[in-house]
Amino acid sequence: MTIIHRSLLYSSLVFLAVSLIIPGLIEMFKLEIGKSWIIVESADAKNHLRSLNAMMTAVGLIAVWACFDLDH
Repeated sequence: MTIIHRSLLYSSLVFLAVSLIIPGLIEMFKLEIGKSWIIVESADAKNHLRSLNAMMTAVGLIAVWACFDLDH
């Protein structure tokens, strides 16, 4: 793999990781999740949103892991 391809792949993986981890963590630990736009105020809806944000954060962490283990 050439240097240009490797740097492009690293930069896109880092961008993916940052764009998923930061908003996912912010929304996952927010106290008032979905208060302004959620239609039904229930514990199930809030738990689903919180788990969706946790999955988004996990995909970002997998992208970071892929940056460190790119050759494999």
